[in-house]
Amino acid sequence: MKVLASLIVLLLPLLTTKSLFADDKPTTDIKPVVNSEQEAREQAFQESLSGVTLVGFFTDSAAKDQQLSEDRYTIESVTKGNNGFWVFRAKVQYGGRDIKLAMPLQVQWAGDTPMITLTNIPVPQLGTFSARILFHDGRYAGTWSGTDHGGHMFGKILKTDDASKEAAAGDE
Repeated sequence: MKVLASLIVLLLPLLTTKSLFADDKPTTDIKPVVNSEQEAREQAFQESLSGVTLVGFFTDSAAKDQQLSEDRYTIESVTKGNNGFWVFRAKVQYGGRDIKLAMPLQVQWAGDTPMITLTNIPVPQLGTFSARILFHDGRYAGTWSGTDHGGHMFGKILKTDDASKEAAAGDE
């Protein structure tokens, strides 16, 4: 008898709930809620990093002098992929090399701030790297590491035409 009473006590809320919603029709066309605010952020991120050059500096823990070295990445386009990954089509100038790459990189969001995250990712012709790079208000900053060294990087995001003009002005 105690088992039957316990079972009734457990099932009573379910039976009552069903009867409360008996007039409701089942919905088969449930659509996910779209976060238009996040979509707007993603669109702004895509636009702000397409046709740009990241111009700045990096440090290298392997360097004896620990001075800043110039950094330059030309990003042709950024497009959203799946599962938080974005495809960056870029020209990387590193270690005396000038290499064009199309890399799927994970982008995570800290509120309204996008951050590239990569952990032990092989970069063709350059090595294996990890990095966390934030983008905000026309600037970037973060940390990076290779197999046996690492450092910081920071700079500004310029439209590629503006970056070329700035570089030419610096050569004069």
